[in-house]
Amino acid sequence: MYLSKKHSEGATIKTKKLDKIRILCVDGYRENHDVITLILEQHNYEVTTAHTPQDALRLVQSRQFNLYILDSWMPEGSEYELCKQMRKIDAHTPLLFYSPISPNSNMQKALAAGGQGYLQKPSYPKKLIQIITDLINNAKAQTTK
Repeated sequence: MYLSKKHSEGATIKTKKLDKIRILCVDGYRENHDVITLILEQHNYEVTTAHTPQDALRLVQSRQFNLYILDSWMPEGSEYELCKQMRKIDAHTPLLFYSPISPNSNMQKALAAGGQGYLQKPSYPKKLIQIITDLINNAKAQTTK
């Protein structure tokens, strides 16, 4: 699909519309999701944010995403319970827990709740992007089997 855009001098430029990868970032702290959003948008991801478990569940029900990122320090409710509720709605979209808590203490809980990955923050943006890419590629490979 191509879109036509009028250039400021009146010329028409044709650009190919690419479908962006859509990510839902659930984090109760605005500073955290602002940083994650900036990193992801710099890598051409479309980011939607939710601040509460209720907002996240509404978005999971009403939109389609390629990946969920879930902070494991939610001021409202349990992140593991939220993950389980999200899995009842959408069992297939990959879910990454992105947390300041050591993976030694929480990784098993996160995976048991339905997550596919766990990354401790802070992390290098390159590491975050690599894990996101791997999770999305693995999900695509599963759907083509």
